[in-house]
Amino acid sequence: MRVLCPSLRWMVKAAAFSVLGVAFGLSGQTPAAALSQTVSISNFNFSPSDVTINVGDSVTWSNSDRTTHTVTEDTRLWDSPDLKQFQTFTITITNPGTYRYHCTLHTFMRGTVTVKSIPAPSISQPNGGTLENFGPNLQWTNPSGAAQVQLQVIPAKNDGPGVDLMLGSPATNFQIPAPPQWYGLLPGMTYSWRVRTSDALLPVPPDHPSWSPWATGSFRTPLVTSDGISAANPPPGGAAGSRTPAVTWNGNRPDVFYYELQLSRDSGFNTDPNTAIASVYGALVHGGVTNPPNTYTVPADAPLDANTTYFWRVRPRVQGDGLPVAFSGAFSFRTP
Repeated sequence: MRVLCPSLRWMVKAAAFSVLGVAFGLSGQTPAAALSQTVSISNFNFSPSDVTINVGDSVTWSNSDRTTHTVTEDTRLWDSPDLKQFQTFTITITNPGTYRYHCTLHTFMRGTVTVKSIPAPSISQPNGGTLENFGPNLQWTNPSGAAQVQLQVIPAKNDGPGVDLMLGSPATNFQIPAPPQWYGLLPGMTYSWRVRTSDALLPVPPDHPSWSPWATGSFRTPLVTSDGISAANPPPGGAAGSRTPAVTWNGNRPDVFYYELQLSRDSGFNTDPNTAIASVYGALVHGGVTNPPNTYTVPADAPLDANTTYFWRVRPRVQGDGLPVAFSGAFSFRTP
């Protein structure tokens, strides 16, 4: 018996989950999508003497004087080489704060760089509690200046499908598609979801320093049972057409698609190695992609015994931090 379990992971845009850090850095080049401000060194002045940038932006100083100058942060976080006329010096700052600097050769020359970071969004809903369906509308409020959004939905224990979505506009909600539009959320388990924003005007990668902290919420998907699941083919107690039959069942709700199936000559499906009287075969079935839906086919390289009665049952698959539900009642058929 085989396990039928096609890949369930849905990625709107390829981007691995990662822990993102912020680090102070110097660079002679502006990173992708960063903005740059220019400070002129002229007549023994920094002009403008005070500039404000966003995290990840850069500042370039250009010396127009015939005299040599430096650009030195007061605590030596950065210290340019001696800049002769027409030479430049560029830094990219990835930590928010206020940075004061001076020229070491002319200490009366002073300036300030203020680096702003965008705050985290605020979660609206859902945030806790159990959903009524498998297509929740995630909602949040963006801070002022947000230009793009990253959204992630992560199943408990990373056990199941997830979402990693880059929105190139400052969206404030996302409706998770419910089956059959997307076979995604699994029943009876916890999902965390988180969102962050960037004020960068052009698309930026996940490790870009302009991203805000994450805002995090959670929800739990609906509980389901096996009540009402019925055999469609072969009919209960009927004859299978071959020793590699396809068994099909009717689910009890259209938004449940992932099932666990057991098949055995033992109507009790006993798996205790000390007392079992027959093998119990198991399979995971993505009922949304089989044809017809909710179907398992015994593989050709593992045919069932001839002229034998077999029993089978199914239940919705629960993963992550969820608790398994009881199986449906047992159905039977007889092989030719």
